[in-house]
Amino acid sequence: MEESHVREEPYDGERATPGGGSHPHGVRPYERTRQGTPQEPWAEDMKQLPGGAGFMPLTWAYSVGMSSLSEDLPRRVGEDERDEAVRRLREAYAMGHLSHQEMDDRLDQVLTATTHDQVEAALAALPPEERQEQGTTATITAATGRIKRRGAWRVPRHLKVESAFGTVRLDLSRAVIAHPVVDIELHLATGRAGITVPRDAVVDVDDLHTAMKDTRYTPPRHPGPGGPTIRVSGAMGMGRLTIRHARR
Repeated sequence: MEESHVREEPYDGERATPGGGSHPHGVRPYERTRQGTPQEPWAEDMKQLPGGAGFMPLTWAYSVGMSSLSEDLPRRVGEDERDEAVRRLREAYAMGHLSHQEMDDRLDQVLTATTHDQVEAALAALPPEERQEQGTTATITAATGRIKRRGAWRVPRHLKVESAFGTVRLDLSRAVIAHPVVDIELHLATGRAGITVPRDAVVDVDDLHTAMKDTRYTPPRHPGPGGPTIRVSGAMGMGRLTIRHARR
């Protein structure tokens, strides 16, 4: 049986490396201390920390450096954040906090923004959003039949109406409208819908999607000042939405 030979060399605290000079730890990276067993080059895989606090693997140092770099990068704006900013600008315009030109300029900033800070700059100086109070959101659902509201009924801040085969009739001409902006969200599959708004109301149907029939609405030539803004959104399937202003 062949004996394992160990090479013994005197250690003087400093040994020469193959390329000349000396290694700081007195161990040559690839020195064979026992025949057939290489010495791991751990010293080449470490990084000296400032102040002599110890050693850190190069992979750790790289990870920490990349984390610091990512924290310095500006946060990208998402589509949900952009849509929310557009909604706030439209609502501020409807409530009289922005002029038409100011709204156009800020909308352009939001739609072309690429970072969160740019969106925040477009929303600067806007009044804080009011918290929704109890009773400001309502949902009316019916599979068939007629959904009807008329007279002195209280209109919530956000009204959602859903129907598969029924019709919808909402009369806001004598309703109690306590909010400057009212959102009516329609989701109708086959039925038609009709909405009567106050004479001085401003109607917005830009966010309503129609599948089969276009919406019928003719804005007044001379709308009165100070009326509520009625925003109609959602989706109409096979039916048609008709909106008209009250005569008085």
